[in-house]
Amino acid sequence: MSKVWQYKPYIILILFSILLVLMTLYFHSDSLKIEVESPQTLNQGWTYQGETLPNLPYELNLNQIEPYEIIITLPQSFSTRQVMMIRTSLSDVIVRLDGVIIYEKSFGEGGLPPYASMWHFVELPGHSNDKELSLTFYSPYQNMAGTLNSILYGSHASLLQYQFQTYGVRLFIGIFVFIVGILLMVVSLFSDKTSQKGFSYVGLFAVLLALWMIAESRMIQWITGSQLIIGSLAYLVLPLFPIPLAIYLKKHVMKLYKKPFDYLMILYTLQFFIVLGFQIFGIYDFFETLSISILLITIGIIIAVTLLTLEIKQVSNQEAITFIKMFIFLIVFGLLEFINVLLNNYAYTSTFLLIGIAILVLLILINYGRFLIQRYKMSFEKEVYEKLAYDDRLTGAKNRLAYEQDFEKLFDDKKVADQLQLIYLDFDDLKTVNDNYGHLEGDEVLKRGYEVIKETFGLYGECYRIGGDEFACLLIDDHQNIIESQVPIFEEKMTRLSQKMGYNFRVSLGYTSHKASDLKPSDMVKRADDHMYLNKCSFKGNCKRIIHEHDAS
Repeated sequence: MSKVWQYKPYIILILFSILLVLMTLYFHSDSLKIEVESPQTLNQGWTYQGETLPNLPYELNLNQIEPYEIIITLPQSFSTRQVMMIRTSLSDVIVRLDGVIIYEKSFGEGGLPPYASMWHFVELPGHSNDKELSLTFYSPYQNMAGTLNSILYGSHASLLQYQFQTYGVRLFIGIFVFIVGILLMVVSLFSDKTSQKGFSYVGLFAVLLALWMIAESRMIQWITGSQLIIGSLAYLVLPLFPIPLAIYLKKHVMKLYKKPFDYLMILYTLQFFIVLGFQIFGIYDFFETLSISILLITIGIIIAVTLLTLEIKQVSNQEAITFIKMFIFLIVFGLLEFINVLLNNYAYTSTFLLIGIAILVLLILINYGRFLIQRYKMSFEKEVYEKLAYDDRLTGAKNRLAYEQDFEKLFDDKKVADQLQLIYLDFDDLKTVNDNYGHLEGDEVLKRGYEVIKETFGLYGECYRIGGDEFACLLIDDHQNIIESQVPIFEEKMTRLSQKMGYNFRVSLGYTSHKASDLKPSDMVKRADDHMYLNKCSFKGNCKRIIHEHDAS
């Protein structure tokens, strides 16, 4: 049960989604729902060269590349103004009503911008019923010549609604993958961990893949009306999106077989420029190089899977196992897509593959989220352990280990060493407090005393507990008068604290400044310690150590 509840946020999200669906189904109000009349199809009654065609969509068997015309007599529903929506597949189109051209779109031959598959909206005036409507198509590609897609008509709103209902999910999946890719790149950009930097390549892969998905969604005209982008985006992104994935595999997954991925990166880079160059100079169009692009990507997948398999067998690479699972996942959805094509369900072409990719990217996002959470936990634990390692639990001051590290760092820093000052402090008569009132009261003296030390000297540096009742402060003093001005204030505060707590104690204090003759931190320590001893014994009147005057200065 505990394993199940670690996924509590996901369970709550699923339950909430189910609740929303149930509310939509059973607690809706028909009076408030916006209704748009569905469009009608114009797929029956077309003739080609005098012969009636089966229902559209349909493929004409053309022996050569040439314009082809289909004709229909418009039914009674065209007595009112209608908008007709035509989908062309890499072809020109001319629309005539009783022999008069009312719409035309021609792409031209070769170069840029290229041929594009796109939607055409043609307005037919009222009283068009019983008139002859002819559509003339021309495609320079044998594979696309004779392709007749479904034709719909109705109001503009109904046609747009149809597009969203039929193809909108593809567009939204592409946008979702694009946003995920951008998030991965942004988060990785601001990370200082090398392992997290690798996700920037995964993010770039997702962005490029999303652009291809958007281009193939049949909805790109909602984003741009540029013929150049509509006709070239999918073909140019196709050879590019394997590159960041190859980089990631090389840098962050593979341990043994790295070099082959360099060759794959070079191959796909050359492929991109060759595909673009062929189109620009009219050698081969984008569509004519599509099969080569798909073939090279297939070869790359085979090579990557082979190398990952070898990696797993030889070094049990867990990252390689994860990527093998990803490829298998995509292959499953690829098979579903293939079955969909065999069933001639053209309306949902590429839907299964797009859904598979979206789920895969979502899983990558979830895993990356878990990775970041785990990293955050590790960073937090490290911070806690460091705090325990360098902090004194009783007073909250930094401990002796932190003091020694900071002292060496400041002493070796030529920019601040000349301004470095050291204070040594020792709580006198703390043993008497412990013996007479208990160690808890002695601890309270140390805590309250440290608060005074920090309050007086903490603004100018850092203070540490370096022993049982011993403290030290490392200060940076530009004018070398901080200590002299603060010592009387400190002594006055400590006297008030002693009186307030009702214990007879004081703090002996010694200090020194960095000298050019100091070779190591211990040189300063000796002077500060000697100075503190003089302060202590002068108060108690029992000096036993012999200290040279220049040593304690």
